[in-house]
Amino acid sequence: MSFGFDEVVDEIEDAFKVVAQHKGVMLAAASNSGNNHGTAWPARNRGVVCIYAADGYGNPYPRNPTPLLNNPCFSVLGTEVSGHWCHERTAHRSGTSVATAVAAGIVCLVVRYMRDIRTIYLKHLDCVYKPAQYDRRLEQLTAGSGAIIEIFNLMSDRELRGGYHAIKPWKLLDATAAKKSAFSTVTEILEAIDRAR
Repeated sequence: MSFGFDEVVDEIEDAFKVVAQHKGVMLAAASNSGNNHGTAWPARNRGVVCIYAADGYGNPYPRNPTPLLNNPCFSVLGTEVSGHWCHERTAHRSGTSVATAVAAGIVCLVVRYMRDIRTIYLKHLDCVYKPAQYDRRLEQLTAGSGAIIEIFNLMSDRELRGGYHAIKPWKLLDATAAKKSAFSTVTEILEAIDRAR
């Protein structure tokens, strides 16, 4: 959700209840008001992954609000992102709304990767998961925010960067890394999903 409000919006809150019943992943923009208004709603809502913005080097966007205490604080590329915006041909935009769209793309990439590699993974000699177990975990991947938070943890460094964990998708999904096989990547993701249960 590339938007945010100071107060709860009842109609959107009702929609959250529907999503919660169907167990979906919700990401929301933190805010671009710095400390003037703090973290926006719905990003501060329980069960929503709050997304902050970073530049291409993982440095925090200066208009991020102060990180929420006791919540995962993930920052994603969200400054000077080139793209098609409304009626403009191409423009550069910055902010947590942009970062949230990028974070949603990362989630989709992980889900697609896990679907595409399923058959190859299950044929691997060292595979300990049966097809039904794999499929259950694939469902759990998008059943709430827990598994996505664990996977974002795999994609970010332990140490904070300006108060945020900068997400680096290549840390987990680097196909060129000789030391890392697709099998070990899938195993890491499956174990992350297990931790979130």
